[in-house]
Amino acid sequence: MAQGSVYKRGLKWVIRYYDDTGKRRWKAIGTNKKEAERELRAIMGQVDNGTFREIKPISFSQYVSRWLAGLPAKELKPRTQDFYAEITKNHLLPFFGATQLTAIDRLMIKDFMAEKEKQGLAPKTRSHLLVGLATILNEAEDDGYLKLTPKIKGLAPKKERKQKKHLGEEGIQKFLA
Repeated sequence: MAQGSVYKRGLKWVIRYYDDTGKRRWKAIGTNKKEAERELRAIMGQVDNGTFREIKPISFSQYVSRWLAGLPAKELKPRTQDFYAEITKNHLLPFFGATQLTAIDRLMIKDFMAEKEKQGLAPKTRSHLLVGLATILNEAEDDGYLKLTPKIKGLAPKKERKQKKHLGEEGIQKFLA
């Protein structure tokens, strides 16, 4: 059974607990004792059932540079590696660059997609950007930098359907002749 406590330090409430490795940790929560107790219960539950992970703080640009450096080891085709390098350099880093990975949420991704639409990028290109971003965020979760990746499903641009041309009376007569 995991151990922990809640105490007041100055104006803030602090939780102290032992993680899954037995290391003592603490975290300042805020000015509400109930909120601190709720956070401690959540962490204790995660420690008890083995799902606790301490999230490592890192910016998007720092993570992407590490991630890109490790791509050759993943046995990806050179063109796929070039694709990831290109979309991160030209699109993802200018928008998400200094943002902490944990701060990237669904709303921020929607804003990114809206900006790319305003820039006139084709729907297929925007879909490729979204797939690349999703890949990076999923890898960040696997590497312990995110607890959960933001929900991306439903953010891909809708395919533009071309208006079908109907033959009309004259076209039907030509077709039948």
